Amino acid sequence: MTRPTDEHADKWDDWEDEQDAVAADAHAGTPPVGPEADARAFHDDAPLSADARDAVSSEEEAEDPIDGDAEWTWNLKRMEHDLHHLPTPPALLRPSPSSDTADDDSAKLLEIMRVAQTTAQHIERGRDAVRTLEALALVAKFHVLSLRWGFGVELAAGDAEMEVPMLVARLRKLAGDWGIWTHVRDEIPKEELTAIHEMSALLHQSLMACEGDLVPFQQLILDVFASLPQQTLPIPVTWIRPLAQKMQQAAADASFAAPPSLYVQQLVHLSDPPPPSNDTMLQVASLTEAEVFQDAKDITRDELVVNGELVKGTRGYDAIVDTVQRQIETLLVQQTHSDKQQHSTRDVTQLDAITHNIAKQILHACNRTESGGSSYEILSQFLSMNHKEDVSPVVLRPDSARAAPLEIALDLGAYLERVDTPATSSSEEPPRSDELWAFGVRAVLSAVTWYLVCDADDPTLELVAIKTRYENRMAFSLGLTPFHPLTAMRRDRGHVHIQVLTPGPEAALGFENEALR
Repeated sequence: MTRPTDEHADKWDDWEDEQDAVAADAHAGTPPVGPEADARAFHDDAPLSADARDAVSSEEEAEDPIDGDAEWTWNLKRMEHDLHHLPTPPALLRPSPSSDTADDDSAKLLEIMRVAQTTAQHIERGRDAVRTLEALALVAKFHVLSLRWGFGVELAAGDAEMEVPMLVARLRKLAGDWGIWTHVRDEIPKEELTAIHEMSALLHQSLMACEGDLVPFQQLILDVFASLPQQTLPIPVTWIRPLAQKMQQAAADASFAAPPSLYVQQLVHLSDPPPPSNDTMLQVASLTEAEVFQDAKDITRDELVVNGELVKGTRGYDAIVDTVQRQIETLLVQQTHSDKQQHSTRDVTQLDAITHNIAKQILHACNRTESGGSSYEILSQFLSMNHKEDVSPVVLRPDSARAAPLEIALDLGAYLERVDTPATSSSEEPPRSDELWAFGVRAVLSAVTWYLVCDADDPTLELVAIKTRYENRMAFSLGLTPFHPLTAMRRDRGHVHIQVLTPGPEAALGFENEALR
């Protein structure tokens, strides 16, 4: 903005005097309208009209605000609502280039709108920070109550029985998908497993009965996926685990007798886990040289989007690791106000090493070898193309031209902890008092890969196009949660979401002509 002249300053003072006069009339009993009403409504102490109270009340009920909001003397939702609904100034709708006064007023109003938008963004970030700190406080309180209860410490009547379920209910609401029990377990629910096997067997029978005519198979797979929600089938990565390994795990689970307090047992296991080679899903461990070499090779040919920031693989592996590590440290500073200067040199060095390893673990979990390999194996198994006794009449051909950037979304929040003790290996959900909650950095990893199902005799004939989206979650407590070591980690089993689409018109036409010969 240009510096105002004395004449402009006098005009601004006159305008303010007019607003004061309007405000005085309003207090005298004349209800203001237009911008004056909006100015009064924005003031902290200004009362709401009946309609405005109903609107704000309905909005707050729909959003299910944090308990206790109604007791505050100021309301974040109210302020955010008002800032997002400021009226557009008439001067902006009808500019008058010939008038210096109009130009000056327009510039002032533009500045007001800019400040209002910035303030709304600050309020949104502030709300996120409040929810983050609330989750941290709830996790800490949950640990204290559960630990005292687990050791049989006398509590006030009904404290544990009432408070722990309420805390868990609130934590699940704040955690969202991170509080879903089935995401933490390796075992697949029986109903889900049965449905996947039935669909796979149906496609396998259609392929084996085609006798050179793949049109029925093409129509069947399109019809099957058209009947699914969002035309997508999610398959857990553990679905391809060897059957013998599943049966061995089930036998171990059946022979185990759980101790009186599952919660206490989980804490002991988390604090003193087995060697990393046997428990790689629980501890942040350094990658091997071979893993780092493969990750560096994959990443240079790819692109990533880290919290909305596009990162080119050509920058090199080390630079990308530093980018992910910087995003993690920025989250810690912004959401928990944690500053390295508040810690000793030893703690800072240890934290740097841990966050550096975390960044490498995240990249390793979503690289093309991991995500693309899992997607290909799941898809091959689902289409029954790897049966040794049969030769499949179709082949999978990667469609590299449609590859999308890898995506990494990082935030801070509460999550259910994954602790693979024998007592927690069952797919049956434990009582809420025995759940183990943590707080820390959460990462959602996503990678999209496209494939074409083609005729094995002529791979140029495309039957269907398949979009696979590999998705996994990782979380790291970083010592932010009581009783959790710096190296504690949660890594989910991962899912491959399969979506079947029709190929291009040229391919479909070519296939139909081939089938008619």
